[in-house]
Amino acid sequence: MEPLLVIAIMGGVFALAIAAARSHHAHQVRELDRLAALLGGTVRTDAGWFASLDRTRVRGTYERHAVEVQYEVRGSGKSKRTYAVVQVRVRAAIADFRIRPAGVLKRIGRWLGLVSDTKTGNERVDDAFILDGRPDALAGLFAQGEAERHLRALFREQGASEVALRGGTLSIRFQVNGVARAKVASAILNLVSLAKLCDRKPIEVRIKGAAPGAKRFGWTGGTEHAMCPYCRDQIESAEELPLSACSSCHTVHHTECLEEAGGCTVFGCGGGRRAGERVR
Repeated sequence: MEPLLVIAIMGGVFALAIAAARSHHAHQVRELDRLAALLGGTVRTDAGWFASLDRTRVRGTYERHAVEVQYEVRGSGKSKRTYAVVQVRVRAAIADFRIRPAGVLKRIGRWLGLVSDTKTGNERVDDAFILDGRPDALAGLFAQGEAERHLRALFREQGASEVALRGGTLSIRFQVNGVARAKVASAILNLVSLAKLCDRKPIEVRIKGAAPGAKRFGWTGGTEHAMCPYCRDQIESAEELPLSACSSCHTVHHTECLEEAGGCTVFGCGGGRRAGERVR
């Protein structure tokens, strides 16, 4: 083969590689920008057509919750994998936890006594998940059917190995192919929905027989208003109704709601009826 022909072929292959890299990078940037637009936020990534997604960050907020997405690239060659880590901040979180799906191997390990986990007393939940955290907190978590629904969606759609709440941050890590905007966006929506169930904010209420300025929290459900976490009516608009605060987490309920529920209904607390303290 003529040297010039070889050079021409090599040049053509190189040009095609450059064009493919340029097209891939442009598509990746567009997908990252669209993900940032969902959060009204920003993208931080390496420049260059051959830049890796590793350490790329997308930050912003979704429905009043701070959200961060970070991409991690691990391994090389055929063993190279890309992961997305999605984190959502929870306001005034009560208790940390870790939840994993109970697959066949984990069920066998649990049956053999090789896997230790927390029990909530709910047979369906205890069979479906490997739980790590305070029993009363986890029981309170799953007392809300919405929590179980969002967790199942995260494990089914994202294929995550766990969902964890640590230090006021809900997080999930799962494998992706490229930016995977739709898959990551779905994780954000489900994590934010979980965060809403445990969001609280400081509120001031008049407590009979208690010193002024006692710490009290209102459950927000992702809004700017304090609501009873059981009936979900606004506390501020129901001043004629007697209120009670859980003495474990200091979250305010309607007294009748706290008694009807048999204890605190805030995601992650599980304080019993005896923990109720009368206010107003």
